[in-house]
Amino acid sequence: MHNKIIKSPEKIACRILIILIVLLYSTRIYSQVTADFVADDTEGCTPFTVHFTNMSTGSNLEYLWTFGPYGQSTEENPVKIFNSPGDIPVTLEVTNTITLETDEITKYIHVKLTPSALLTIDLTNACVNGDVQFHVSSTIDSVLWNFGDGSDSSGIGNYMYHAYKAHGSYNVHCITYRYECSDTSDNIVIVDGPIADFSFDPPEACKGSPVVFTMDVVSDVLNYAWDLGDGSYRCHR
Repeated sequence: MHNKIIKSPEKIACRILIILIVLLYSTRIYSQVTADFVADDTEGCTPFTVHFTNMSTGSNLEYLWTFGPYGQSTEENPVKIFNSPGDIPVTLEVTNTITLETDEITKYIHVKLTPSALLTIDLTNACVNGDVQFHVSSTIDSVLWNFGDGSDSSGIGNYMYHAYKAHGSYNVHCITYRYECSDTSDNIVIVDGPIADFSFDPPEACKGSPVVFTMDVVSDVLNYAWDLGDGSYRCHR
């Protein structure tokens, strides 16, 4: 006949306490892994820089970020630059290095193409009062032009024309817009060539009465001709 060992209530309570401590400790160390992250911005124009912040929960974690075609990172809080447009999938996989438990999450970054504002000018050496053609080759929604002489213009086309009224070197500036993206570009136009202006006296005259025409402003003029409006011309050299 076997004698039953009867454990005291104190020993039973002690064992229960030990089990609870072990369970609590295990839960604290090997807590469930949940992947999560946030981005400081999820929509922008190329080149688009995004700062990612890990928000995952769990212990003893290692991180593997995948940025679509832009490679991977094992940093906890990486920074990534996106240089081409599209909806880029960003995946964070987290792993508990002790239990090997893993979890992952994917979110998207929307990248828009910034329109190139590369500005070309058909005549970088232009004449006064002559039309100068400006051109941007990118696909745009609109463009803002500043011609460097105190005047500006806006439009939706890739071409713009402007005539300068005085000699000088002008810094031409344009801003191109596409969606919410923009880009800027500058170029120089040097304007020279002849400038002339005239007056006449008297301002009103009777038929057959003489009228005197006077050149008031002359700059860089080699020769000139008068068109008197009645079919007659006077040339000077």
